[in-house]
Amino acid sequence: MDVGEMQKKLSQWATENPEEQYRDLYSLLCNDVWLRVAHHSVNANQGRDTAGIDGATMSNFNGDVEGNLARLREALKAKTFEPMPVRQTSPKHPLHQCGNKPTVFRTGVLS
Repeated sequence: MDVGEMQKKLSQWATENPEEQYRDLYSLLCNDVWLRVAHHSVNANQGRDTAGIDGATMSNFNGDVEGNLARLREALKAKTFEPMPVRQTSPKHPLHQCGNKPTVFRTGVLS
């Protein structure tokens, strides 16, 4: 399965059929190929060496990548997976001005 091609097809279908509901997208999350592509994407990020809210880095995850991906897949399939909370951060200085009030951007850092 080519994940990029499937994402393009889903995007095109959603654009052409905006009234349709997408009921089977969750099964894609459980797909081994999609999990591996997601892992590769996260593992390639510059922040991979920064510990998340749980104190773990990608190096920790990669120490048992096969086991971790298998456990994640099983938890997703069983619908028992519960993500960690998101650590919220705000920039130290506003990036834009909205009228005469500075705009504060809140960002979520997935951990």
